[in-house]
Amino acid sequence: DDPETQSIVPWSLGQIGDKRAIPPLIAALDADDPSKRVLVIYALEALHAKEVVPRLLTLVNDDRRSRFGALVTVSEAAKAAIATLK
Repeated sequence: DDPETQSIVPWSLGQIGDKRAIPPLIAALDADDPSKRVLVIYALEALHAKEVVPRLLTLVNDDRRSRFGALVTVSEAAKAAIATLK
């Protein structure tokens, strides 16, 4: 339940490149924490998970800010991933 570990896991799954991680990552898009959602989106983008585009479209109005980088919003991360995955 360590927040740092929970942050690293989605990113790591994306970097490993194992497509079996896609279903649990898609489920993790329901997380309350916008920072976790952003990391999950990045991981799905790294996995080239085109099947997630419809789900990402539901997040384009989520303007909650994450604590990473330049305080990117879930919406910004979703839009960038959609552009890459289409």
